[in-house]
Amino acid sequence: MNPSSISFSSFFSSTNVSSISSSNFFSSTNPSSISSSNFFSSTNPPSISSSNFLSSTNPSSISSSNFFSSTNPSSISSSSFFSSTNPSSISSSNFFSSTNPSSISSSNFFSSTNPLSISSSSFFSSTNPSSISSSSFFSSTNPSSISSSSFFSSMNPSSTNLSSVSSSNFFSSTNPSSISSSNFFSSTNPSSISSSNFFSSTNPSSISSSNFFSSTNPSSISSSNFFSSTNPSSISSSNFFSSTNPRLSPLQLLQLHEPCLSLFQLLQFHESYLSPLPTSSAP
Repeated sequence: MNPSSISFSSFFSSTNVSSISSSNFFSSTNPSSISSSNFFSSTNPPSISSSNFLSSTNPSSISSSNFFSSTNPSSISSSSFFSSTNPSSISSSNFFSSTNPSSISSSNFFSSTNPLSISSSSFFSSTNPSSISSSSFFSSTNPSSISSSSFFSSMNPSSTNLSSVSSSNFFSSTNPSSISSSNFFSSTNPSSISSSNFFSSTNPSSISSSNFFSSTNPSSISSSNFFSSTNPSSISSSNFFSSTNPRLSPLQLLQLHEPCLSLFQLLQFHESYLSPLPTSSAP
C-alpha cells in the first residue's frame, strides 16, 4: 500500500515466453511514481494480455519509454489497460514500439476518470502492423487535454503492411477541454482509413488539427458522421485533408460530413478542395 516508487528495468526479459497474463498487475493505492524502461523486452511472446493492468488509484505519474519493446508479438490485447482513477499524468514515448505485431486491439484502452493530461509522441510507432483496431479508444471522462504528435506514425501501411486503421467512437470522451493533433494520421500509403463517429465527444471545448490526414496516396478515406459531437465550441482545421492524390472528389468530401455543419462552414472547411480540379490531357 502507498509505495513511494515502483521502478524496474527490463522487468520481463525472458526469451520466447509462452504467455504473459495478469489481472490487476499493479493494484497499489496512491503510488507516487510508476516508471519503466523496456517493461516487456521479451522476444516473440505468443501472447501478452492484461485485465486492469494498472489499477492503481490516483498515481502521481505513469511514464514509460518503450513500454512494449517486444519483437514480433503475436497478439497484444488489453481490456481497460489503464484503469487508474484521476492520474496526474499519463505520458508515453513509443508506447508500442514492437516490430511487426500481428494485432493490436483494445477495448477502452484509456478508461481512466478525469485524467489531467494524456500525451503521446508516436503512440503507435510499430513497423508494418497487420491491424490496428479500437473500440472507444479514449473513453476517459472529462480529460483536461488530449494531444498527440504523429499518433499513428506507422510506416507504409498497405496491403502487405498495415491492412486497416479502423475505429468506432475513437474519441468517446465526455466534455474534453481540448483535442489537438498534429499529423494525426501520418502514415504513408494506407490501404484504408475508416471511421464511424470518429469524434463522438459531447460538448468539446476545442477540436483543432493541423494536417489531420497527412497520408500520401490513400486508397480510401471514408467516414460516417466524422464529427458527431454535440455543441462543439470550436472546430478549426488547417489542411484537414492534406493527402496527396486522394481518390475523393470535392463532392465526396462534402458528403463526408452530414448536416452537423452548415453549408457555409463546409465551404470554409474545404476551401482548398473547391478549386477546379486539374484536367489530364489525352495521350
